[in-house]
Amino acid sequence: MRAIKLTSNPWTKNTTQVDQSSPPSALNTENFPPLKPKAWNANGLHNKLNELHQFTLLNNIDIMLINETHAKPSDTLKIPNYIQYRTDRQTHRGCGTAIYLKQNLKHHQPSQITTENIENTSIVFQTKNGPLQITSAYKPPHKDLISTDLHKLIKTKIPTLIAGNLNCKQRSWNSLNNQNEQTLLEYTYQNNCLILGPTKPTHFGAHSAPDVLDIAVIKDITLAIEIFTINELSSDYNPIIIELNTTSRLTPEIKKITFWPLFSKRVETKTKIKTINTAQELEDETKTRPSQTLYIDQQFSPNYQLINENIYRHIKKISKIIPSLAQTDPPLTPISPEEIKSIISKASNKKSPGPDKIPKKPLKLLPHKTIIKFTNILNAILRLRHLPQSWKHAHIILIPKPGKDPTFPQNYRPINLLSNVSKISERTILNRLTEELNHNQTLPNEQFGFRSHHDTTPQLLRVTERITNNFNNKNKTAMICFDIEKAFDKVWHPGIIAKLCKANLNFRLTEPIMSFLKNRTFQVKSQNQLSNTKKCKAGVPQEAILSPTLFNIFTHDIPKHTQTEIALFADDITIMTTSSK
Repeated sequence: MRAIKLTSNPWTKNTTQVDQSSPPSALNTENFPPLKPKAWNANGLHNKLNELHQFTLLNNIDIMLINETHAKPSDTLKIPNYIQYRTDRQTHRGCGTAIYLKQNLKHHQPSQITTENIENTSIVFQTKNGPLQITSAYKPPHKDLISTDLHKLIKTKIPTLIAGNLNCKQRSWNSLNNQNEQTLLEYTYQNNCLILGPTKPTHFGAHSAPDVLDIAVIKDITLAIEIFTINELSSDYNPIIIELNTTSRLTPEIKKITFWPLFSKRVETKTKIKTINTAQELEDETKTRPSQTLYIDQQFSPNYQLINENIYRHIKKISKIIPSLAQTDPPLTPISPEEIKSIISKASNKKSPGPDKIPKKPLKLLPHKTIIKFTNILNAILRLRHLPQSWKHAHIILIPKPGKDPTFPQNYRPINLLSNVSKISERTILNRLTEELNHNQTLPNEQFGFRSHHDTTPQLLRVTERITNNFNNKNKTAMICFDIEKAFDKVWHPGIIAKLCKANLNFRLTEPIMSFLKNRTFQVKSQNQLSNTKKCKAGVPQEAILSPTLFNIFTHDIPKHTQTEIALFADDITIMTTSSK
């Protein structure tokens, strides 16, 4: 047995014990099988060695990262067929870290990393993809996490994995918050690291709720990684298993932890509120560079529908009258920051990315100052009656229909990815449009589609009741059901504007809707490649907030007959009639 004393922390001494006659092998390029490190807070290792040995055999563990060994330099703590590296307290039992690894693994030990508050033990492996440093780390709960400690452990110039109990809590990795999370999140955010945590608790304290205290921090690792916890070993901590496929660079998607408090702070710092007086100033305020964007959800309107250009030009001439007519209509209710916050808070986070790549979550975390600026922009849209062009572009992905021949384009379902920012603007317009429609009783009572307090169930009950009453009166019911093919894709833009005018709605709403429909564009996205940009000459954007209501307005004056009754649900139309014969 050979003991090597390395540079120690102020209160620790590192002892390397090797259960073989020759020193550890030097680095090489041998192709290792997948590594399977296990991190566990033992809360005292002396009486748990046999149990730990059985656990390693049953679970085929390559490397064990141990926290709170409670060992002193004079302790042996051997496990058959494993090499051990330890960082022990010199003066008294408590804390301590260790790494146990199989004897056949090619590795070397780097110089001891001296830190102030994080106890650590490190090993470097040479995999097929290059060197990889793995560190067992432990920070006592009564000590602060400081960024200089993290910097020493992570800035190794090689891919690094740190695992153990850092006593940092944050909801992003399924834990509760504490004061150390800000230091860890800010450091990893600024240094392009990832934090990985299991989905289930690792700590089960006698006087505290189950929590996730054992996590992993990785830097520059391109290997496939999976992390999970298992209910094994005698401690108030469950071990976490970290699987690294050292033969593959096909890394599955890893959930990246974003430091949202820092995000909000930086957004607020960079937010400048400007007065918007013209449509061009509005366009400038809403331009988003690709490097500054995040996520979305959008539309599809095929370009095979040709519009009669003469009629469209005529409608555009009529629209020039609208600003003067709008002066006689009452002003629209201004948009308030509270309305914006309410809209954002109710939005789902589960939409896919689109052209501007802005997801819902960062919108929900915007600081108050940025909400004020956003409110200013949305009020400018209503005042100037102009929707920014960048909010009217869509990405479309195509999903094969089940059981259909994929060689035919018609057998694909378009999924439309629209700007989440634009959807908030649409919701503010829809709120005011709905008030107008209800006040004027524009939509027919027979229309149950996409309306508040309406649904398919009451419409079905209405039709069923009609049939039942006729049956009880010994009458027959004849019914014709229509499903308009690609109804939303074929709606005529000038027709929508004409119907808005016919409905006698506030003209201050009509022109923003015209701007919403005008000059819409899309690109088809396939395998991260984009088609050329195309114009949408007809149709309302699927998935857009305004589209269902605009379709209802387009069909609101559907002809009726005294001898028939209709039932509507958006583009589904049923016509019924009664006869005693």
